Amino acid sequence: MGLRCSKRFALKWEDIHWEELSRSVRRAIVDGVVGDVNTKYSESRLPLDPALAETLFNWNRKSLFGRDNDWLLPSAHEAGENPTAVGQNVGKADQTAGAAAQIGTEIGWHPFRHTYSSMLRQLGVDAKVQQELLRHADAGTTLNLYSQAISEQKRSAHSAVLRTVLPPTEVGESQAIGHFWTGTRG
Repeated sequence: MGLRCSKRFALKWEDIHWEELSRSVRRAIVDGVVGDVNTKYSESRLPLDPALAETLFNWNRKSLFGRDNDWLLPSAHEAGENPTAVGQNVGKADQTAGAAAQIGTEIGWHPFRHTYSSMLRQLGVDAKVQQELLRHADAGTTLNLYSQAISEQKRSAHSAVLRTVLPPTEVGESQAIGHFWTGTRG
């Protein structure tokens, strides 16, 4: 999760380090052309969750294209010689799911990175860790462009601050809210 699609689709089996539960990102595919990654942050290894590693390991064993130099996501149309073509939008199944969820059918890959970033933030993950998982050279990019505070996070933070500055009251919370909005005191 979190990788740009240009890097996700450029993974080969040799990029998976089973013993270390990590993966390397060594290349990117842009407009069908395979090239090197663009920053030093792109070259560092990323952790690989054990459950995902197990899924990948089982897939590797069943795949027709499971040799080290084969693509992790090979193109069936090209007998695995090239990776699956990366389009701006996701596939038909995802478009159908988007329509069923009433979020539209024009679903792109990039919003998944933003969702991943926001989920990391919601889980309280350190900003530096978020930056490195998303492979941003600058933490400002992660915090200012990718991560969004989830509404419940904002409500909890706001309430926590108010509880530290407002005096305790014997009035029930719902009564207090009603009094606040109507200007009456109980």
